[in-house]
Amino acid sequence: MSEHTEVEREERPASIFSESYDAKQFKKDMTSGQLRWLATILCVANAGLLAFDFFFSEEPEMHFPVHLKGAVVVWLLSATLLVWSSLAFVNWKNWAAKRRAR
Repeated sequence: MSEHTEVEREERPASIFSESYDAKQFKKDMTSGQLRWLATILCVANAGLLAFDFFFSEEPEMHFPVHLKGAVVVWLLSATLLVWSSLAFVNWKNWAAKRRAR
């Protein structure tokens, strides 16, 4: 019984606050397929906000966390859309690969 619990402890992912947590573990956590729904939802929300600001607003404006106006808002939302969509794609791809491997 004690051998079984030791194996379970070793398989748990390292805590982000532990000394052994590094960039390799962070990359694995971000792209392992576990964040696929979060990244997809944030990608859709970002695309909606970008479309609203681009098409339905006279001058795009953003108040949080800093006050931005104009083309800077469109560029910032475009960059974050690129990040969320690529993160969602990688997560869904890795999730599908793990599911096929089972």
